[in-house]
Order: sequence, then C-alpha cells, then structure tokens
Amino acid sequence: DELLHHACVFNEGPMKGRIPVLFPAVGRSFDKGKLGCYRHRGTVYPMDIHGFAKDLPWRETERHANADGASVIVEVASTEQSLKSYPYPFLLSLQYILRETCLTLTATIRNCGDEPMPFCFGYHPYFRAPLGEGRREGCIIHVPGDAVWEMSEGQPTGRKLPTPPEFAAGTPLPPEHLEKILTDLEPDPDTGWACAEVCYPEAGKTLRVEFDPVGLGTVTVFSPPDSGYVCLEPRTGLPNALSDEAPVKQGVVRIGAGGSFRTTVRIRVLR
Repeated sequence: DELLHHACVFNEGPMKGRIPVLFPAVGRSFDKGKLGCYRHRGTVYPMDIHGFAKDLPWRETERHANADGASVIVEVASTEQSLKSYPYPFLLSLQYILRETCLTLTATIRNCGDEPMPFCFGYHPYFRAPLGEGRREGCIIHVPGDAVWEMSEGQPTGRKLPTPPEFAAGTPLPPEHLEKILTDLEPDPDTGWACAEVCYPEAGKTLRVEFDPVGLGTVTVFSPPDSGYVCLEPRTGLPNALSDEAPVKQGVVRIGAGGSFRTTVRIRVLR
C-alpha cells in the first residue's frame, strides 16, 4: 500500500515533494506583517515558507543496497543565492536508510562559517488519510504531549496551552481544518524517544514518527479538510523564530564556527 500522499508526483501539490526538508526556517517568516521575509540582526532578508532547502538541488554522495535494505546519502550546501536570504555558509547532509518497515532519516548540519549559526529544522511528511476506501474520521491521531503553542497571526504568542486530552488518548481526524504545534512531549520511558502516530484501524496499520525530543522539541499536526492527507512534522524551532522581533525563539539551534548538529527521525509502519 502506498502510504505517502501523491508519492512521486513532484510537479503539483502543496510542496512538490512528499517529505520536504525544512531549513533554515520552519513555518512562515514575516516582518512587520509582510510575508516571505524576516529581519535578522537589523537586515531584512527574503525567506520562503519552511526555508529554501526544499527547493535546492541535492547531490547524491553515497548509496548502498543489499538483501537487508537500502540507504542513500544526499547533501546540499550554501550558494551565492542562499547567502542573500540566509547569511551563513552551511552543509546539510541527509542519510535515508530503509530496512523492513522502518525509514530512518539522519540529518547532519554543519556550520561552515566563522561565527555562530542559528537555524530551525524539521520534516514535513504527507501521509495519506484515509487509506483506500477508508474514511477520514476513521484515522486516529495520537500524540502524547502536555502543551500546545498558542498562535496568533502565524506565530506563537509565547503562551502555552494544555494539550487537548484526546490527543494523548487518540482522536479521530476532524472534518474541519486541523493545525496544532504540540510541545512538552512525553518520551517513551523505554527508548527516550517521542512519537506521533496516525492509526488506520480500517486498514489494520499504524504509521509512527519517532524522534529525539531534545533535538526536535515540537511536532506539528496539520490536515486541511478534504485534503486526503495528514502531516506529522517533527521540528526544532517555531514559525518566524529567526526574526529579531520573534515573540518566541525557543528551539532555535545555534552552532559555533565549524560545529555541527545531528538528529534522527524514524518512520515506522506497524500492524
């Protein structure tokens, strides 16, 4: 069964790619109400929604395949054009490992400059919802977490609200628009990993997204009505967090000159 929404359809859809990589920004950026830009250290730079890594050409550096699985490593580096919207030289490499029913994504971000580099990072997987002839309301979302960020005009206000209890217990996808940024996630006591799930009882499957809640401190649940998909998005940082005037800068990663940041996400299919 194909589990990704519009898999391999790269010329249409919300992001023209089914698991966009979000870097160096997540969500929307804006300055004084103007979308598509942000003010950083007093200078206004252009910045598309979710950053520009999703739009750059990636270079394959390594691939392997055998009876146990397959892997590939790709990378993208700063360019003259990227420096016009994000004034930091970087190298972002991403390793995909597919083994049985688990896809592991390990990202390594290196600061290639001579000053501290702030950034946000995340993934934006589009999972089909429902599967086959199933019903949208037959898809159950489960995210153990204690709080959601209150949002106003596209960015967090700085206030956390209690997570609706049904998210921890499991809640059907509602018919209306669903978009929440959950935080203070409860890690699994055995693994230390946080997780977000979409369960398909009618199809006998569960998709689980697992991640380190220290490196990736939030997960966004996003599903427009009649869209045919639900997104479970582990992220570090929040919308507009790179802006000088952002109400909340929590989660922005800062690495020193020559330093690096590494984080791993696993996407599992369970029956």
